[in-house]
Order: sequence, then structure tokens, then C-alpha cells
Amino acid sequence: MTTQPPAHLPYYGSWGDDNSIVHATAWSTRGPARVAGPADQLPQIFLPDPNVLALAAQQARIAELEARVRELEQP
Repeated sequence: MTTQPPAHLPYYGSWGDDNSIVHATAWSTRGPARVAGPADQLPQIFLPDPNVLALAAQQARIAELEARVRELEQP
């Protein structure tokens, strides 16, 4: 067993035998960040809408493809 949840997994709860520490994925404008501590010391945790995350990923991919098209169109 690991000491904390996998980094790629959005998570909220205790992990392992120590129930006094809560592990959580906190979301900000810079993306997800893992925090851990007693529940009364954690920031408020909000989960983003999965549709918003999917749209952001699609927009990033479109930007990559547009940049690639511009590269290919240059003489």
C-alpha cells in the first residue's frame, strides 16, 4: 500500500490506517493540487464540472493542431 492516493486520481478522504489526515485534490485556476491534513485545516474543496475539463482539453488540442497547420503552411 502507498502512503497516499495516486496523483492522477481526484480524491477526498483518509488513506491507509491514519484517519486523522484527509487527502484531497483541490482545484484552482492552475489545475489540481493534492493537499493533506486534518479536515478542519483543509481549504474548501470544489470539484470542477467534468464537461468544463473536457472542453478545456479539446480547446488545448485544437490550439496544438492549429499551430501545426500554420507550420505546415509556411514555405
